[in-house]
Amino acid sequence: MQTAITTHGKIVKPAYAQDELDAQAADRATMCDLREVFNRSYPELDDMNRAQYYESNRKNDLSYIPAKKNKEDIRIVTGTTREKDTTLLSTLLNLSAEGDVTGFDEEDMVVAELGDNMTDLIKKSREIEDWHKKRPIIYRELISQGDVFTEEVYIEEYRHTPLTEVQWDVTKAPTKLQYKSMNKLISSGCSTVMIQGNMVYLGDMSIEYIEDQDIVAICRILPRGTAKARYGHFDRWKNVPQSIDTTEDKDITTSAGIYSKSWAMFNTGPQSVSEVRLWIKSQNRYQIYLNGVPFLPSNFPLTKLWPSGEIPLAQGKLEPISGFAISKSQPAKTKVDQAVIDELTTLMVTGVRQSRKPPMGYTGDQAFSPGVFLAGTMTQNVTKNTFHSLLPAEALGIKTSEFSFYNLIKESINEKTTNDVYSGNDQGGVDTLGQAEIMQQQQMQKLGSSLDGVVNFERRLHWLRLDNIIVNWTAPIDSKLTEVQEGVLGTKNKYRKISVESTVESGKSGTKAFRLQDEPFPTTSEIYDEEERMSEEQGKPVRLRYINPTTLRSKKYKWFIIINPTPKSNDKLSQLLFVQNVRTAMEMFGPEALNMEYLKQRFAIMINEDYTKFFTKMNIMDMLQGGLEGTIGSNPGGAAPATPQRRTNTQPPKVAVS
Repeated sequence: MQTAITTHGKIVKPAYAQDELDAQAADRATMCDLREVFNRSYPELDDMNRAQYYESNRKNDLSYIPAKKNKEDIRIVTGTTREKDTTLLSTLLNLSAEGDVTGFDEEDMVVAELGDNMTDLIKKSREIEDWHKKRPIIYRELISQGDVFTEEVYIEEYRHTPLTEVQWDVTKAPTKLQYKSMNKLISSGCSTVMIQGNMVYLGDMSIEYIEDQDIVAICRILPRGTAKARYGHFDRWKNVPQSIDTTEDKDITTSAGIYSKSWAMFNTGPQSVSEVRLWIKSQNRYQIYLNGVPFLPSNFPLTKLWPSGEIPLAQGKLEPISGFAISKSQPAKTKVDQAVIDELTTLMVTGVRQSRKPPMGYTGDQAFSPGVFLAGTMTQNVTKNTFHSLLPAEALGIKTSEFSFYNLIKESINEKTTNDVYSGNDQGGVDTLGQAEIMQQQQMQKLGSSLDGVVNFERRLHWLRLDNIIVNWTAPIDSKLTEVQEGVLGTKNKYRKISVESTVESGKSGTKAFRLQDEPFPTTSEIYDEEERMSEEQGKPVRLRYINPTTLRSKKYKWFIIINPTPKSNDKLSQLLFVQNVRTAMEMFGPEALNMEYLKQRFAIMINEDYTKFFTKMNIMDMLQGGLEGTIGSNPGGAAPATPQRRTNTQPPKVAVS
């Protein structure tokens, strides 16, 4: 990085080397090409450009009510499209789309236990970032836009923090505090960040998925405080101008300094910063521009951050279009039908208004105000038949044919999305459980393309998260000088400790505790004894998994990820079906063929109960023999809470990577 150049406290342009100037010129040309591709209209987007198409979908999903053009207009939007989007969102959120990872070595052989451990680490990272909070927003974007773009990042945010305790005397009440501070890391971790589609610039619109693109840029406006938290520790943060004006085509001098404006993407003010991040896969390049200032070396390699050389972006597609980068969304498919329904509703409301308050005529000379038709109003000198309706009687009210046409349009929307029975808005003649199941299966088959899009999207997210964990979680968090051999000093790295709730042997629920270290692992006997000690302390099984981070990073493992979406519903119907399936399995194969520990855990999940507390006085055998309702209402009694027992097997636990 070049040292910042300032003159009398003003922000000025950094002293660029020639290779940086050449790279900036090339990047300007690239960004101009990307902007041209972005602003071009496409038949797949109904002859709109990317920004217009995004805004159109967003308004339809939001049930946007446009302003009145005329005084007599009625502002009506039925919101049918949004309700259909919400129904599909609920369907997708009711599916658990957790991945199952399998690891292969360089000889394409399965590495025992490595895949399970990486699956648990992905699960833990999602718990830390609160993925369940992000998921509805990301899925909503997928449904409303047809595409959702996310970036896999390892966020490190810094903040100015006092070095010592801040001294402040309330009796003196100084107006300014004097203390020393430094940039301190306040948070870090793996994160999936959604990028709005109108901020993603693609190099080739004929390539369906973003991971196959060669050139991609993300251009957005950040609050200056957010930008400072992320980039304030960079040397060139001091060179970022306070504002950018894209209308200027030449160097200008302001109080903020001297800058070339010709290539900036957005106008910004003192409280915002234009962030442009550019990936060029074929050149193995990555660059960040803040208000036009490059923050990385001109030849910064993409593989420095992502050893795979892949762009760390994922794209979920609802209904892909062959040979085109953007997909069809539900609002895009139903916008014509939605407009017709809104128009019909407006006309119906107008018809009702005309029936109750028809336009009236008067042939006399006396002037009357519209207030004469208000309830309770007394008006003098009004004779019989003074007023007459300007519309014939057959033109008033709503006709049966209009209702039929209205229902026809609604059915058209149902055919393109989800029907009213599936949405819970209408019984539709569904009277039995069998009919409901058949209807649900038919509707899920209809939504197969959408579900497949979610599976592909989740697989890409898992793959990126796996890469992120290997790169960042295996890095040392600290190091210290220690005696590695007698009389020999060396550096010892300290790594993070990670624990995650998981399933251990025999289907039992327990804790996996991961220990990362590049020094020799404890013996299997020592690991075994430590597990027993921790299990007694925690009151549940604890299994230690040792991983050598250097080995994990250096070996070229290949990963295979399976996404098997399963319903996570805990309604009464799902509970009854679960109990019926268990009873059927017991009748066919016998109780000894079933994994009771797993069944107890599954049942506790379905009824939203704590497994360890719920089954101290109750077990699934009593429930199946006594029936669901009777068991819940009874108190059969049971054994006292079980304490962890020492494992009887003599096989030592396996380690993940040695």
